[in-house]
Amino acid sequence: MTSRDELVKGLANQWVAKAQSDYDAARVLSDHGGEHWAIVAFHCQQAAEKFIKALLTALQIEFGKTHDIAVLVDKLAGVKSEVVSGLRPAEALTVYGVQVRYPGDGPDVDRDEAEVALALAGVVAEIILTELDGS
Repeated sequence: MTSRDELVKGLANQWVAKAQSDYDAARVLSDHGGEHWAIVAFHCQQAAEKFIKALLTALQIEFGKTHDIAVLVDKLAGVKSEVVSGLRPAEALTVYGVQVRYPGDGPDVDRDEAEVALALAGVVAEIILTELDGS
């Protein structure tokens, strides 16, 4: 029989795997060049969101269905306040979570913005993976 802790850890690891896939996709698209900058930014937002959800899952904090990184980071504030300041800059990625997927809804994303998004997603990945390794 699987314990609750093992189930929680398994689910958190699934979130990490999905987050890592989005982050890897963003890096591959960025390296490929072309005009895929909005999609790079989208995958960066998705990666950051899923990495944070992995930590929330590991901590057994409910988060509901949201793409808003600020909402997710706020949920960590009372439990992991030491990581919150490092995650706050990633709140800027939220705009890429939904709006860039539809014509006319989102900001145009250029290479520089995509590179900033990649850097932010990388910081989130590093912080979250460090936290998960320590728990």
